[in-house]
Amino acid sequence: MPDMLFNGAMAYKQVAMLLGGGFCALIGLFLLAYEGYEFLRAERVTGTVIGIEKKDGMDGGDVIYPVYRYTLADGTTHQATSSVGAADPAAKRNRTGTVVSLHVMPGRPWEATPAGVPFFFIFGLSFFGPGVSLIYIALTQYPVTRMTGVILAGFALYGAYHAKGLILSKQARAAKRVRWQREREDLKKPQNEPQPTLTAEELLATPAQKAVAVQQTSGLKVAIPVCFIAGAGMLWGALHLGLKQQNLEQNGLRATGHIVRMEQSATHDGNGTHYTYCPVAAFATADGRQVSFRDRWCSNPPSGKIGDAVTVIYLAEDPSGTAMINRAARQNWIVPGALGLFGLFMLFAGMDNTRRMLAAGG
Repeated sequence: MPDMLFNGAMAYKQVAMLLGGGFCALIGLFLLAYEGYEFLRAERVTGTVIGIEKKDGMDGGDVIYPVYRYTLADGTTHQATSSVGAADPAAKRNRTGTVVSLHVMPGRPWEATPAGVPFFFIFGLSFFGPGVSLIYIALTQYPVTRMTGVILAGFALYGAYHAKGLILSKQARAAKRVRWQREREDLKKPQNEPQPTLTAEELLATPAQKAVAVQQTSGLKVAIPVCFIAGAGMLWGALHLGLKQQNLEQNGLRATGHIVRMEQSATHDGNGTHYTYCPVAAFATADGRQVSFRDRWCSNPPSGKIGDAVTVIYLAEDPSGTAMINRAARQNWIVPGALGLFGLFMLFAGMDNTRRMLAAGG
């Protein structure tokens, strides 16, 4: 019975990773395909910023979209709104007279995408990469068993049961099809090219925007040092942990041990109590000493069960203080790698905030 529960929990986690990874990979693949389609079909032109358009953002604030004037290869001049907007009107891309390389899709001269910033490619990779990684981990780190099929079938039945409410009647499907056709026809209809009535400089000169700029500058003066200090600290931590891991892998001794128990750790938040399980392993050193230690890798469900044989890596001068279960290299390096990435992100955020403050005259 305990083995069946354990295998069920492992299979549940495996299937969840497969489904989540597949969903992320499909979204990423769609975004990458769209970026590739635009790259192959779009005409590349040079445009000049002539003004801006303000649109409502999802958070209720204003989003600023540059408006460009450009000339196509056939000699016709058009005006187009950027497909990419931002909340900061002081950004360089919004300044009147800025020359920008653009991608313009055939038949849609009223909309342009700034070249050189592959947003869909970046977002596509950010979904596709983790999605494939989840699928790979699910298939290589967890055994594919009968229980995997049972859990997968359970997910399929659950999805089918809840999807039946989404099935439309014949009349509703016909009405929806007509509506989709109308929307597609509307998208194909020529639209009026934008006629901007405002420039970024005029917007920045208004009293309300000046007050916002002062408030943003004061906030940036606090955020900039926090970003740089946090980023530097994370990079130092990543370097420290990475050097320790490298020393352990290069100079450490290997031994075969066994998981002797699972230590339960509880954390509490607004959603209740969450438990993780940390394996405690025992092994014999090269000189015959018996050592037990709590592994640093904790998870729910547990990453093993009592009695499982594991490979232990340790330094001879401090077996109990340095011992760890030797897993795949990607797991051994997850913590220093993630810490380094977050550190770089914080440093880039600090540099971007510095640029914004200088652009605002702070």
